[in-house]
Amino acid sequence: MRAIQFAKIDFIKTKQQILWILLVIPVVLLFMLRQSSDSPMPLVIFFCYALFMALIFSTIPFGSCQRQETGFLLLLPATTRDRISGRFLYGLSYMMVAALVGCVGMYFDKMISGAVIEAEIPFCMIAFAVSMVFMALEYVILYLFGEQQSPNILSLIRMIPGFVFFFGSIGLIEGAQDDPEVTAALMEYIGGHLMLIGWCSLAAAFVLFVAAAMLCTAVTKKRDFG
Repeated sequence: MRAIQFAKIDFIKTKQQILWILLVIPVVLLFMLRQSSDSPMPLVIFFCYALFMALIFSTIPFGSCQRQETGFLLLLPATTRDRISGRFLYGLSYMMVAALVGCVGMYFDKMISGAVIEAEIPFCMIAFAVSMVFMALEYVILYLFGEQQSPNILSLIRMIPGFVFFFGSIGLIEGAQDDPEVTAALMEYIGGHLMLIGWCSLAAAFVLFVAAAMLCTAVTKKRDFG
């Protein structure tokens, strides 16, 4: 599949940033684990932080794209859909790795605090689904603006959705902790359907992710060949 080849090209272009990520994420997770040992925090926070990092770094190829590279990619024996699908696969790969890192952080925090991971799984599924939607939104905006915009504009587009996702998640978690009665009532209303909600959230996010890729393909094809 040609899309996988284009995803590989993005990974090759951003290999230096990937090395930095591999160094930074373990350090931050260790810091969070230390903080958690002093003041226990919900395990899902580790998961959300890893997804936040993925949202930020998954847009790096947009900032590293040069006009010469764009011309070269257009000459390759592939369609616009292949190129766009490769970029979306690149982003989805970041999300999958981030989910794995978040699970590792949750596991180590469980060893420290004795928290129950199973209770957090549906919330992690919902967080992953929401982050997929945010990533799709980022990519749509970046493709609509074009990859050759000024670095300042690209930086804003790349940073804002990630920060909204992370601090919005933290705000919801802290709000749930500050008002346990409302949270308990909400959980009672939801009942035993949290896992179903998690799976439905993932399915809806996947559909939106694919739809975003199709929209970006149409927009890019019209710009490149229209």
